[in-house]
Amino acid sequence: MTLTAISVDRFLAVKLGIRYRQVVTLRKVWVLAVIILLSNTATAVVALYISYSSAIFSIDVILCIIVSRSCYMKIYRILRHQQAQVQQHVHQG
Repeated sequence: MTLTAISVDRFLAVKLGIRYRQVVTLRKVWVLAVIILLSNTATAVVALYISYSSAIFSIDVILCIIVSRSCYMKIYRILRHQQAQVQQHVHQG
């Protein structure tokens, strides 16, 4: 979950640009960190008492992989688009 949060943060940084500091505030980061901590704690407690906990872990991991993968794909597209714009500007100049 922490790695997924990092990939979402990187995506927001690339997508928002200058507005990043206005949207991603310290308070929001703390709230997200607490949510991740509580979520991981709840999953661990559930794993202790429920026999099908591996299914829960699998769903968590798959969701994190999907979110991270989509963030990095979007980052790649944004950066390729920006690179093409720079190359076009250089060739015009």
